[in-house]
Amino acid sequence: MGVPFLRSHTKVRSPDKASANTMHKVGIKTSHIMDFAAQQSGGYDKVGYTQKDLYNNFTAQRKIEVADGDAEDYMCFGDVLLFDVTYRTNAYGKPFVMLAGVNSHFQTTIFGCALLTAETVEAYTWVLEKFLDSMGNEKMPVSVMTNGAKAMRRATKTVLPMLVIVYANGI
Repeated sequence: MGVPFLRSHTKVRSPDKASANTMHKVGIKTSHIMDFAAQQSGGYDKVGYTQKDLYNNFTAQRKIEVADGDAEDYMCFGDVLLFDVTYRTNAYGKPFVMLAGVNSHFQTTIFGCALLTAETVEAYTWVLEKFLDSMGNEKMPVSVMTNGAKAMRRATKTVLPMLVIVYANGI
């Protein structure tokens, strides 16, 4: 292995990151981005980083976008919050809670989820409080839709007492 490929000698520079991230966002495969960089540099050994470095860059970029984007998505589409639970369909047989909304294209947007140990008022209250904390407590939903489970109703009324609560089963 040559010196250019030693881990200590590889680094994706800022201009290369910007270019690679732009290509990646429009759907160009990582291997093709690497081929392009090698062609521009005069060979793979002159690029200054490896394909694995690009993958790592894209993973880091995705983490930043998700962390920054969660609260932003909720700010735009969190007027109606779907607070749903399912426990019979997951492998653990535990309550799986999903907090979701609908964006302006009528697509489901997942804001958060949790796998609980029990279906209790305390557990649902904790989920709602942690969710609102993670969104900065800057925006409260206008209404909440749930499946109508008693524990979920009580938790929703405790954490969000001023909201309109719609129960999916018509109760």
